[in-house]
Amino acid sequence: MADTNNDSALTTTYVAVYGTLMSGVTDQITDPRLRAEAEQARRLLGRCVGPCDIPGKLYDLGQYPGLMIDSDAAVKGELYELPFGEFNSEGHARFREAIAALDAYEGYDPDNLNESEYVRRCIRLRRPADTSAWVYVLNTPGAADALTPLPSGDWR
Repeated sequence: MADTNNDSALTTTYVAVYGTLMSGVTDQITDPRLRAEAEQARRLLGRCVGPCDIPGKLYDLGQYPGLMIDSDAAVKGELYELPFGEFNSEGHARFREAIAALDAYEGYDPDNLNESEYVRRCIRLRRPADTSAWVYVLNTPGAADALTPLPSGDWR
């Protein structure tokens, strides 16, 4: 599946996380406000499917990491199934509510891309195979040279 960000991709009910929303990383977040926001956002994630590998490179942004898509590298993350069951009209409304809250946490405003720190993309994961998920990607094309890379690809 190509990177996309339109309603046709809304049948994807997975979200892959690689930073402050992963389990067991709360102690790494020293900013009390960010820690509280991360704990609140984690409640939206639903059932943890397990570990995943996201095609990309990870960068250190201080209190949290950022990801840029790169098919030649992998970032360690966790895959979650968003909590609304089958994809029907009721589930679609709950999906929109959950994803809107995650968008706000990640600094993504679909109506104002220029001011968004991240953009949400539906991408095919490297692992598990044949799985696509929503991933929040840094909205700074061409800025990788100015960022500090995390060569391990693992924010933990």
